[in-house]
Parts: sequence; C-alpha cells; structure tokens
Amino acid sequence: MKRIALTILGVLILLIISTYIFVPAQLVINRQVKIYTPEQAIFKYLLHPKTWTGWWPEAQQEFVTRKTTLSGVDGTLILDKDSIRSQITYDVQEVSTMHITWAAVLETGVNPITRVNRYLKAQHIADSIDHILESAKNFLEDDRKVYGIHVEKVQILDSLVLTTKVIKDHQLSTDEIYQLVNSLKAYAAKSRAEVIGNPIMNRTKMAENSYQTMVAVPVNKWLPATSDIFTKKMVAHGNLLAANVTGGPNTVRQALEQLTNYMKDNRYIPPAIPYVELVTDRSKQPDSTKWITRINYPVL
Repeated sequence: MKRIALTILGVLILLIISTYIFVPAQLVINRQVKIYTPEQAIFKYLLHPKTWTGWWPEAQQEFVTRKTTLSGVDGTLILDKDSIRSQITYDVQEVSTMHITWAAVLETGVNPITRVNRYLKAQHIADSIDHILESAKNFLEDDRKVYGIHVEKVQILDSLVLTTKVIKDHQLSTDEIYQLVNSLKAYAAKSRAEVIGNPIMNRTKMAENSYQTMVAVPVNKWLPATSDIFTKKMVAHGNLLAANVTGGPNTVRQALEQLTNYMKDNRYIPPAIPYVELVTDRSKQPDSTKWITRINYPVL
C-alpha cells in the first residue's frame, strides 16, 4: 500500500511539474481579419469603443477599455469570468483594405488546476474573438451600416440632357421645380424629341439668399438652344456613385452628405457636381415620406 501511495504521489508531482513546464504563465492568442472598408470607417467604428455596440452588442459588458491610440485600443476582454488583456490594432494594406489584429493575453495563474483549465479554454477564447472580428467585418463592409445608404458604382447611360437653370432668392418649391420640368418636356415634344428618363436636379447656394437650381431631362437627341434651355452632353459611360433614398428634402440632404463622405473616404475624385434623380413624381405624390430619390455623384 505504501508503494502504491508513493507511486500515486509521484505521478501527481510529475503532473504538477509538467503543468508548470508545458503550460506557460501567459497564453498569447493572436487573431486577424481582413476588412474591405475605408480607413475613416475604422477611425469611427473601431477606435471609438462607444460605437462598438453597432457591431458588438455586448461590448459594454464584455470589454473594459484602458486606453485608445491612433492605431488601436487596449483593454480587457471579460469572457466566462476570465479577464483577458487585449490589444486591438489595425494596419492599412491598400486603399480600403485593412487588417484588424486582436492580440490577447490570458494569465494562467499559479494554481495548477486553474492553469490547465485556462489552457483548455484558449481555443474557446480564440473562437470567441474570431466571432467578434467577423461581426466587425460584416458591419464595416456594409455601406448601409457605416453610411446609412447602399452605394452602387454605375455608369452614365443617358448622356444627353435638356437643361434649364434659374437663380432665385429662395429654394424652389415642388410646384416651381415641376414647372421647369414641364417646360423642358414641352420643348422636347415640340422638337420631336423623346424624354427617356426621370428628371434630374442640382441645387446650389450661390450666396446669402441666392440659390441656383438646375433642372434637366434626358433626351434621345441634341436640340438647339433657346434663351433659357440648352442641351448638355454628359460623359457617356462615365462613372457614378449612386444611392436610392426614400423621404423628403432632409433625408435627401443627409444622404448626399453621406455619399460625399463615402466618396472622400474611398478617395474618389469628383469631376462634376452631384445631382439627384426625381424617381417619384412629386407633383402627383404629395406625401414626401414616399418620395424616392436617386442621388448620383460623378467620380473618377
């Protein structure tokens, strides 16, 4: 019996010694994900932990921020009552291509049982970090989440537009806009031209109490100019950033601001001013919440 007891004790001592030899005092876990998004999106949604709940709903309960820098965030991940020191950083691979790296350190402790238990948890922790990073990827690669609009990259198909413009001391009302649209359609019909698309419009504030409104309709042929109407040729098959929105003027204005941010963040160059396509006929639909507008931004 004494020999058996000594053998068991020896085995236990060897197991404890092995625990300290083969299980390090710190387990280092490195996980990485490639994300196709502009750097500005990283600034907004990665370097500011208060915005993390957009892609990590449990962030406030599961992560304690220690400090933020221009390249990442340091803090502690709380997972199954374990505290895991973490550093989340990013690096730019090329325009709109980022690597996000999560480096985690788990202290295994002095107690050999705790040490082994935490060693066995390491893969679960790695899987949990992978899940969080995948959520960040899905969020940051979705224009609707980052900018509130879905951006399409398309080309100009209708390059000839019959155009008119006015400068007033106020922004034109819906009735005034459609008076201009109808005058263009009437001139096209008189000239035996076909209107082949929705009206488009750009509105620019020139100065205090001075607004220029340009309205156009796409037509199938070049028409001679009059005193206030002219034909303009847009770049055929030129590149556009486009987004459809539903709502009134404030919704369109906010969407245009976000499309401008998207353009700048992705380093596109605008060779011309943006314009909106009036998909819904506002003269027939008085409810502005139902208006569909397509915002277009020419880019290089």
